Amino acid sequence: MLISAYDIENDIVFQYYLELGIIDSFIAMHVTISRLCQKVRDEFLVYQLAVTLK
Repeated sequence: MLISAYDIENDIVFQYYLELGIIDSFIAMHVTISRLCQKVRDEFLVYQLAVTLK
């Protein structure tokens, strides 16, 4: 998961890392703690599903 204050969504390197799976998700700054916690929970659930399906 990447959190950044920069507009990197159109960055070539960012897109490449997304394709490779190095970065799984992105949150733009100024994120609230509530939103951050929810995003972490969501990503953890995705990870759990992926492990379960293997």
